[in-house]
Amino acid sequence: MNYENDGRDRVFGYGTIRYKLASWISLEGRAATDTYSEFQEERVAVHSNQTSQYEKFLRNFSETNMDVMAKINKSFGDVSLNGLLGVNRRRTSVKSTDVTTVGGLLVPELYNLFNSRSPIQSTESERVSGVNSGYASLSLGYRNTIYLDVSGRNDVSSTLPSGSNSYFYPSVSTSFIFSELPFIKGSDVFSFMKLRLNYAEVGNDAPVYSLLSTYTQEPNWGTNGRFHPNTTLQNPGLKPERTKSLEAGLETKFFNNRFGFDLSLYKTNTIDQIMPVSISRASGFNQRYVNSGEIENKGIELSFNATVIKSGDFGWDLQANWYKNVNTVKSLYEGVDNILLNSAWDVSTNIVKGMSYGQLRGTNFVYTNGKRTVGDDGMYLKGTDPTAFLGSTLPQWNAGITSIFRYKGFSLSGLVDISKGGNIYSVDMKYGVATGLFAETAGLNAKGNPKRDLVENGGGILYDAVYEDGTPNTTYVWAGDWSGAWLYDNLPTAAYIYDASYVKLRELSLSYSLPSKLFGKTPISRLSVSIVGRNLWIIHKNMPYYDPESSLSAGNVQGIADGTYPSTRTLGFNISVGF
Repeated sequence: MNYENDGRDRVFGYGTIRYKLASWISLEGRAATDTYSEFQEERVAVHSNQTSQYEKFLRNFSETNMDVMAKINKSFGDVSLNGLLGVNRRRTSVKSTDVTTVGGLLVPELYNLFNSRSPIQSTESERVSGVNSGYASLSLGYRNTIYLDVSGRNDVSSTLPSGSNSYFYPSVSTSFIFSELPFIKGSDVFSFMKLRLNYAEVGNDAPVYSLLSTYTQEPNWGTNGRFHPNTTLQNPGLKPERTKSLEAGLETKFFNNRFGFDLSLYKTNTIDQIMPVSISRASGFNQRYVNSGEIENKGIELSFNATVIKSGDFGWDLQANWYKNVNTVKSLYEGVDNILLNSAWDVSTNIVKGMSYGQLRGTNFVYTNGKRTVGDDGMYLKGTDPTAFLGSTLPQWNAGITSIFRYKGFSLSGLVDISKGGNIYSVDMKYGVATGLFAETAGLNAKGNPKRDLVENGGGILYDAVYEDGTPNTTYVWAGDWSGAWLYDNLPTAAYIYDASYVKLRELSLSYSLPSKLFGKTPISRLSVSIVGRNLWIIHKNMPYYDPESSLSAGNVQGIADGTYPSTRTLGFNISVGF
């Protein structure tokens, strides 16, 4: 009886007008809009295990973009030139209203706001922002061999303070196509070879209404209004964020495109990031918006493709990619070495200077000569530092392998997805073992007796550990209920940190394209049918019971699994028709 309704009405599209001044230059005007209104209704029935309730949420979103551009496309002998000069106007508006009953419902199964026992509670918000931009780009080519592309954009944003709300960011890219050189062109070995080098900057403005502190209105106290300041202190001195990227790559194809690879090396630095940092609560605020520090990402990406077999009606294509990213927090706000992103239970997610983004912190085991240590009672000793480093939520590397088999009109393809490394904290395991839900809490111990029997009757469990003097642990611990070996408050945070690596059969599809001769003189030119399965099989993982990808993920909250649902396997049927 506790059910919800939600819906959305959406309209989006664009229109363009072009006018050619000459064969090589044209003017273009373009307008685009995306607008929607949505509603959500939540119900908690009378006699539920929580207070009955009816809640209605309404939101209206709109974004409009208008551009005016001049385009040129002209050749001068061996030199080709393409250019663009334009301006853009973007306006965004988000309005929402959230109203809920208070104190329960008067009449069962009557879900409206007037059915509230106490005065209803309402929250309304409106966020309006705008950006005006000017941009230009120029592309030069020489003999289809050497290319140079230059672009620049200047934004003026309403979310930044006057004097700092205009920011310019350029980009430049070059490429050299070796395969167009006379002594290589037409070669059966080198079908294509391109070397590229790119540099780009990107600017970003602040969140809406992060400059001036405002008050939030609470429900009235009788006939008196109530207001309180926001818990995050705004900052009228914010500057735009900047991201600077450098990338070099080599793209190749060999033996009439039968084999090829694309190698890319990159480095990206983001500076003056706008984020809230913790401040003393004695100020009346919990956080303050600041331009904080620098984060660097650098890494390597390698993709590979090959036609392994191409014989008559049968073909086999193989595609693979591998990438590794190294993330480092180069600096933070002055005087700050750690920014808390999220804290719950006995674990926190943090940005730490000199380390990768998303560090998990909590209590760790105590180690003696590299072995976990127990006390005289046989229980694990817990470190005294509640902010010990327990690993990053980011993976070490990722990879994917796609294999495609073709025979006449049939095609069978499969994608294997791989993620190596990264850490995840499981609240589900923490409470699952404490309440005896998982297999670890039952069965036989090393003596061959039921774990849940009394220790004096041969039960309990023996931790693989040593005493503080380094001698092997011989003390069994009571494991009959949550108050013994599985008492989560007595175990360190590290006991529920798991390696988030996995290997998955991400997708498998079988399709068949009907011969075009079947359609004769009909308007149909092609027709294919396919069956597609996604998220079909977790081939390997290190996290017990749960899918490591199904962790809680919302904004900066990463690497925590809480109330995790089983991941979903989907099967689909598709018909594609072309005319």
